[in-house]
Amino acid sequence: MNAPPRDRAHVLRELGFTIRPDGDRLRGSATIVPEMHVPGTDTLRISVLATWVDTMTGLLTARFIGPRVPVTLGLDVHLYRPPTGVGAVVATAEVVKVGSEVVVASVDIADEDDVPVGTGTGLFMVARDPELHLPASADELVAAMAEADGPLRTPLADRAGCERREPGVAVLPRPTTGSTRRTPSTVGSSPCWSRRPRCRPTPAARCR
Repeated sequence: MNAPPRDRAHVLRELGFTIRPDGDRLRGSATIVPEMHVPGTDTLRISVLATWVDTMTGLLTARFIGPRVPVTLGLDVHLYRPPTGVGAVVATAEVVKVGSEVVVASVDIADEDDVPVGTGTGLFMVARDPELHLPASADELVAAMAEADGPLRTPLADRAGCERREPGVAVLPRPTTGSTRRTPSTVGSSPCWSRRPRCRPTPAARCR
């Protein structure tokens, strides 16, 4: 099966995260570079992990609701420990539940030594607008993620064009590409996350 044309300028590709199917699951991996760190530290931004969790769980959801567009209802990232000094990330995603209106999928995250780092969960529904459709099938979208571009050369929030309006509020512009209508929107789970992301770490971990 042929993958759809790849947009090499897309920020997701510059993150260097590759995804491959593994039966009913998806497996992903990426090498961590300094531009993914919280500035002045060697701690991986939680927003990078959230982006990968959202991508993997969304692709799994697309298998069930495609060609309709999945909309993220909820996204959680839980850390077992601070992702400090991590050289690479490996992730395994699987569907937890497929309901009549909501699909739930989870992702287990580990480092290059297969030591668990955390877990994530995504909840999705079908976009209400029936005219919105994915640009390709779920399998084709996954195939397009088999190879990475990059590396990321600027901090993630800057590369994504994130504009911080006030504490807890940021705007992330979206390009007008593909078959879905995209407009600037206020976001919480995005590369705009900086010091206080919406994550729930264990008492031993601190999120940045």
